[in-house]
Amino acid sequence: MMLSTPSFARIPVHVIVNRTYGRVHVLTEPIADGCDSHQVYAPGRQVSLPGSIGAEVSLDVVDLLKAGQHRK
Repeated sequence: MMLSTPSFARIPVHVIVNRTYGRVHVLTEPIADGCDSHQVYAPGRQVSLPGSIGAEVSLDVVDLLKAGQHRK
């Protein structure tokens, strides 16, 4: 997964819902050509975002996948 440098470099955390495979990707620690950390989470897991965002945030993968479903 590649993100363009100008848009990615200013955002410390990206949370991406992969609807095709039912996973959540968390990309952190931006560097010049992408990110230094890429974690993948499956349903049933909790995602704890890094403290660098300025708050303690935990996300439920199942809730994120439901929110990311196609709407009819």
